[in-house]
Amino acid sequence: MGRAVGALQQELNNDYDTAEEWLLHYQVRLTQYYKDLSCIRSETQMPEVFVRTGPGNVVMQKVISLAELEKRERWLIVVEMVQDMLGPKKLLFLELRRKAANKNKKVNGREVWRSYVQVHYSDEMSKLYSITSDKFWLHDNTITNWWIEIVSLVRIVALKKGCL
Repeated sequence: MGRAVGALQQELNNDYDTAEEWLLHYQVRLTQYYKDLSCIRSETQMPEVFVRTGPGNVVMQKVISLAELEKRERWLIVVEMVQDMLGPKKLLFLELRRKAANKNKKVNGREVWRSYVQVHYSDEMSKLYSITSDKFWLHDNTITNWWIEIVSLVRIVALKKGCL
């Protein structure tokens, strides 16, 4: 029983990581999706290549690519659905978190992306409401809770849509 629980926990952690990656890198993956879609639709750029996947089993490369493209499309739709569910504050938070996606370093044990989000979130909200930025400073617990909530929502929707 202990092994099964451990394996399940690892699977859930992997699902969380996958959801987080799709959420953070949505724009890059959307751009790549449209490039790949264009490439697949263009017979001159991507001819049908026959590949042997097993004894006596010949499959067209284009079919494999279309299946991968369909999987990516489902993930993109999941992220879009979650974005549509978020309110303006969490959308701004998500936008800033994406901008800080490459700031995964730690300084004095603290993730750099958190500081980036705190500063820019309070500045943006301050501009929007013409109030001092200290009124919009996000506590570390809020940042953690919002991020876990958004990624968990992506994971739940992804499960419902057959991505995980």
